[in-house]
Amino acid sequence: MLGNQENKVLGIDGCKTGWCVAVYDGMNYSIEIHSTLNQFLHEHSEAICCLIDMPIGLPRNGEKRDLETIARKELSPGFSYTIFTPPCYEVLSATNYDEAKRINQQITGKSLSIQSWNLVPKIKELDQFLEQHPVWKPKTMESHPEINFKNLNNGRLLKHRKAAKERVGIQERLAILSKHYQALPSFFIQYRNRFKKSHVKDDDLVDALCLCLTAQIGIDKGFHLIGEREPNTTTNSKNAIATIKST
Repeated sequence: MLGNQENKVLGIDGCKTGWCVAVYDGMNYSIEIHSTLNQFLHEHSEAICCLIDMPIGLPRNGEKRDLETIARKELSPGFSYTIFTPPCYEVLSATNYDEAKRINQQITGKSLSIQSWNLVPKIKELDQFLEQHPVWKPKTMESHPEINFKNLNNGRLLKHRKAAKERVGIQERLAILSKHYQALPSFFIQYRNRFKKSHVKDDDLVDALCLCLTAQIGIDKGFHLIGEREPNTTTNSKNAIATIKST
């Protein structure tokens, strides 16, 4: 049974096979795996908010982007390593890593990590999607799961990394989610059993659920935009990471 479609929100994280999408339809959560953004965003055109763990608005022509510096401070000490510096916009035209490093060095004066280069296909896909479908621009916001987990945890950094042994990091995050929506760990288990681990990892699933829960709370109580002075509820900004106040 579908919930109130006027309340539908999405949380999106990249995964090995494409995109891991958590959907809250106003009543229940579900998780979908899709190979492209076009494939599923058209199916959820009625969604009012979409939080995605991917940079939006890359710096061009030597501009500086300070969001990563601000985000690392939010997650220090202990979790600043989860923030990668994205490439400049001009790197999206590169066809290989060496070319990308050369372009980024020429434009920004800095090289490019392999982790950032590996994100380029998805960054490029998101950039092209938003340009081709401007209706999604005002309701799609960049977000970061670890910052959201911190704020969902009363502003306290977590104790374990997601990759910690015996899945203690995943369990820690599920416990935090359950404090805000009790059934979320059950949804995690349900879809963990449905999808192959070679297609989507545990952290992809838990991050997508975190982004979706953050979107649900943000629509209800308002977002806190890191990198902007004033909070807003549905503003897309290339200069902000959407999260919520500590709860």
